[in-house]
Amino acid sequence: MRSDNGSGKDLTAVYDSLIAAAGGIDEIVTMLVENQGLRTMASCTDLGHDGLSVALTDFADVWTAGLAELAEVQKGNAQAIRDSVSDYLNTDVDIAAAMRAQMKGLDSL
Repeated sequence: MRSDNGSGKDLTAVYDSLIAAAGGIDEIVTMLVENQGLRTMASCTDLGHDGLSVALTDFADVWTAGLAELAEVQKGNAQAIRDSVSDYLNTDVDIAAAMRAQMKGLDSL
């Protein structure tokens, strides 16, 4: 959203920016999903003694689960942005149609 004079009047939605934000979130989610899990970087058994291996395995599992949850949340955020753009556009279309109808009514007087 942007207001040209800072007063909150003349508030407009910048659709391209909102769509770009949703696309950026999608890109991040894709990276998270493609690179999920620390175990892909190295085998935990290659990183040290048994105790360290267990600790790293546990950490990697929790990290991976957290990334999966974050990805799901962000998918929802991206969709919410797209839904907002759709709502704004539909409202703009409805207002324009109402204004055209009003102008046609005035023209017939």
